[in-house]
Amino acid sequence: MSTTRPVEQFHTSGGTRIYRLPLEVFTDFVGYCYVVVNERCRALVDVGSAFPQSVEDLLSGLRAVRDEFGEPVSLEQLDAVLITHGHVDHFSGLTPLAERVRAPIFVHELDRRILTNFEERVVVASKALEAFLVQAGVKAELRAKLREMYLFAKTFIRSVEHVEVMGEGQELFDTFRVIHTPGHCPGQVCLLVDDVLLVGDHVLARTTPHLAPEKLTAYTGLGHYLESLDKVVTLPGVRLVLGGHEEPVEDVSARVEAIRRSHCRKLERFLELCREPRTVAELSMAHYGRREGYDILLAIEEAGAHVEYLYQRGYLAIENLEEVERSPNPVLRYRRL
Repeated sequence: MSTTRPVEQFHTSGGTRIYRLPLEVFTDFVGYCYVVVNERCRALVDVGSAFPQSVEDLLSGLRAVRDEFGEPVSLEQLDAVLITHGHVDHFSGLTPLAERVRAPIFVHELDRRILTNFEERVVVASKALEAFLVQAGVKAELRAKLREMYLFAKTFIRSVEHVEVMGEGQELFDTFRVIHTPGHCPGQVCLLVDDVLLVGDHVLARTTPHLAPEKLTAYTGLGHYLESLDKVVTLPGVRLVLGGHEEPVEDVSARVEAIRRSHCRKLERFLELCREPRTVAELSMAHYGRREGYDILLAIEEAGAHVEYLYQRGYLAIENLEEVERSPNPVLRYRRL
């Protein structure tokens, strides 16, 4: 495998076996999908990206589960495919594997249209992104480059015809309990298997998952994300957290507290920066510094999510209100109240 990482085996308190398969979902960026096996089902949680190396790593990982651990698992033998959320590094591997995946595919209803009508999603989302970048104060030339980067990888992804819905509190195959945790993505779910929690990108070991403002996509944003962290912390008896990236987490309460502190520091920093009126693009540059490539867009969206949170709660005001009144899509300048 290109990732040079082995498949790892975990056991739940109820005897379910969970296998973590490393995938190079993008160049030099590793993600994980999980094979979950017991006497009731054989399921795959997430499928990686449509990136050819990711698909090759997934197939190699399934072979390792069969050959090294003796589990009779293949794409054709699965009882279910569960998608934790509608981001391309977690679901778009379904495009090149469509002919081989015969099991029902499950995703939360708020991400269902991303899978079943992906072409529409890209058009609508790119228009919303353009409007957001204008209001954020991003120059036209950079907006065009960011939009091109946003669209590039998505041209290789196709919609999935038949997708089932899973929702809050649902029990699937007498194995998975579904917990809806929006914020990073509208339909982000965590899947509780006995005392092990599969979290997608909701709680990661070293980094905080990317956030974008609700202005771009409903049910994202910092407010929803912080509320969803509460859901995870209050789950009883969680011994191990397995994410879509990075290492396993053994103390979920401590990790969630660290994530909360990180966001609090960012909010305080953005408030301080807004002692002078600034756009989201200016705030992004002041806080994150100069970025390159796709990281520019991620930083602007992350800044936008924190500014939106402060503005919604009355900590910020719009400085250039007269300009906002005159223009159909003005640049917004925020100041601290």
